[in-house]
This record gives sequence, structure tokens and C-alpha cells, in this order.
Amino acid sequence: MTNNILQGHEFWKETESLNNQTNKWEIPNQIKETTNKDYIKSLWNTNREKEICLPKLKVLDLFSGIGGFTTGLERTGYFETTAFCEIEEPCQKVLKKNWPDVPIYTDITKLTGDTLKADGITPDMLTGGFPCQDISIGSKTGDGLDGARSGLWFEYKRLIDEIGPRFALVE
Repeated sequence: MTNNILQGHEFWKETESLNNQTNKWEIPNQIKETTNKDYIKSLWNTNREKEICLPKLKVLDLFSGIGGFTTGLERTGYFETTAFCEIEEPCQKVLKKNWPDVPIYTDITKLTGDTLKADGITPDMLTGGFPCQDISIGSKTGDGLDGARSGLWFEYKRLIDEIGPRFALVE
């Protein structure tokens, strides 16, 4: 198998081809002719929903806002948000409207790995953009990570340590 053909998502990106006459996804001719064509055909499935049979990664979205990370991740088809943590009530209303069955925790300083386990939430990935006002170049106080807002990074880090997710996406 050659690495240049099957490198991560690049393989799928280069091989996707929609046949406009049948409206089905097909393997392009240049891929059909490769020396690894039998292997590649075994990976391919014209039913796009079964193309890659991977379980969705479970996401805990911290500092969720109105769900920007969640929206992007879920649109890929490979992620499922299992909980949010957002303190702002207007944002919570948007989250509740768009994800009515996903629980929302309101205070990251009180959220623990044990609480999540007790609620049946075992995320594979944590996402979130912690407040950056205190570390911003535009900050008037210059408190950095000692600031009340940006210091919430340490709560994010605490949850990473407590939960031990496979991945953490920090913005």
C-alpha cells in the first residue's frame, strides 16, 4: 500500500467523485487503476453513510457559547456532543433550542469528572475556547493567566486531567 494514496483524509478527499447521472458516489478511474485497487475497493462503499464504519467521538463542549465547535464537529458526521458547559444564560437558551437532549452544565469551576461519570457522560474529546480577555494584547490589566477570566484555563486543564479524554481541542 502506498502512503501517498491513503494518507488520512486526503485519500477520501481525492477519491470522492459524484456521478451526476446516477447521483451515486463512485471510485474515480485513476484510483481504480492503482496497484492497490482491491484494497481500496474494500474500503469504498457507494452508500456514503457506511463509508467509514467508525463510532462517533463523544464530545464535551466547554465554554460552549452558542455551539460553534459542536456545529462544526457534528457536521463532519464523526462527532456527537454529549454535554455542554456554558455559564451565560442567553447562550444556554440557544444551546437548549438547537440541542434539546444534550445536558448543559453551567459552571466549569463546579463541574468534575466524577459528576460527568455519575451522569453517564464519558467524553472522548473536550473542546472549547476559554476566555482570553486577560491574555489578549488588548488587555488593559495584563493579568494573563492569573486573571479571573483567562485563569479559567486551569479549570479546563483540571477537567482534562480528571477525565483523561483521547483528545482536547483548545482555542
